[in-house]
Amino acid sequence: MFEADGTWCSACKTLFHRQCLAQADTICPTCARPSDPPEGHFVFSQFCPECLKRNDPPREHCTACHERTRWDTRADYEIFSVEMKYSARIRLVRALAELGGGALCLFALISQFVFLRTTFGGTGASVLGFMFLTTDGLVSLMKSRKIRQFR
Repeated sequence: MFEADGTWCSACKTLFHRQCLAQADTICPTCARPSDPPEGHFVFSQFCPECLKRNDPPREHCTACHERTRWDTRADYEIFSVEMKYSARIRLVRALAELGGGALCLFALISQFVFLRTTFGGTGASVLGFMFLTTDGLVSLMKSRKIRQFR
């Protein structure tokens, strides 16, 4: 069944050809309820969950990255929204851990100079650790902030 030819019953989630449902006087053959078109239940996000581009006017897929921006029901959307908030919290914890690691590397670098125990290997590792951990921590912090804006 092609997407344009198909639909489903909102009550029992059974798939149908649109023609078959019309022939059944729009009564679902499975649950015997009147057909409630699923299009009336669709929920669109305001932002793309992947690239966070604004989804205005609402479309099924993001115009930039083609990520899904439509959910079949409000409940499906709420479940996804909770997952996005959880992802933002994980990114925040990761960012804080990386920034803490960068701070430890900076502390190690400063203590090496204060106590005049500078070795090229220790100094280089501290400098690289500070640079990479701090940069990655800041990027994770910004991504966490953007993800929290998802609606």
